[in-house]
Amino acid sequence: MNQVCDRTEQTIGKPVELAHPNIIWIMVKLKDQDISTARFFIVTALQIQDVFIKSYRAMLSKHGGIRPRNPHTLHCALFTKDLIGFEDNWSLFETI
Repeated sequence: MNQVCDRTEQTIGKPVELAHPNIIWIMVKLKDQDISTARFFIVTALQIQDVFIKSYRAMLSKHGGIRPRNPHTLHCALFTKDLIGFEDNWSLFETI
């Protein structure tokens, strides 16, 4: 994702073309470091790029294009709610 930070307002440009968009990412969420609570989220690099862009765009929209704490940061974060649609998506391996 290309981000432009002009003073304090940020805009999101066109997504960066990924060299390997079909690489599979597996993210694991543990509760209290207990493996029996593990939740697995399986996505391609292209899908995770899309999730980041949508999440970041929504956050910027909510705040008028200006990051509320530090207008110059480009930090992004994902939350479980952003990944729910990919939970236990083991069928992704069948397409390899």
